[in-house]
Amino acid sequence: MNVLVLWLLPVSWLTHDLEEIATIEGWSRRWEPRGNDDLTPVQRRLVGVVASTRRRFTIAVTLVGCVVVGATVAGVSDPTGLGIRIYTTILGGYFLHAFVHVGQSVVFRGYTPGLVTAGLVVIPVSLSLYWRLLSVQFVDAGTVVATGLLGLVLFVPIVVGASELSKRIDRWL
Repeated sequence: MNVLVLWLLPVSWLTHDLEEIATIEGWSRRWEPRGNDDLTPVQRRLVGVVASTRRRFTIAVTLVGCVVVGATVAGVSDPTGLGIRIYTTILGGYFLHAFVHVGQSVVFRGYTPGLVTAGLVVIPVSLSLYWRLLSVQFVDAGTVVATGLLGLVLFVPIVVGASELSKRIDRWL
């Protein structure tokens, strides 16, 4: 396997996040003005976490993108050691977060930012990358499961941290 295929992760991530950037502000405006009585407690919490301006969301996406690119550099540089484990950890969080988009859309009973590319890009690219990594034995099934679960656990603090940092950066700009 040519390790350059690992760059599909940041390319697909960018594609996915461009959909989110393009739709976040309109989606946020649609939900934020509603009175708290109109939202279920789960919807209220998700709006608080997800809702954002395009500028702040773009800053947060850029910060997360640095993590994705860094993990890809690690994987390309060390495809059989620690580097590929860092890469598969981020790949795991990325892959499993696609199902979070599906869950959000169920909770809101409709479209949420990133839903389309979660199904058309994130899941197929992630599965393809896993298949390639397993077929050349850069990782085994146990590593895929362990790093995937770790990636899912790390996904929340990475995204929430990027969101909080984006608010501070936005104030500086």
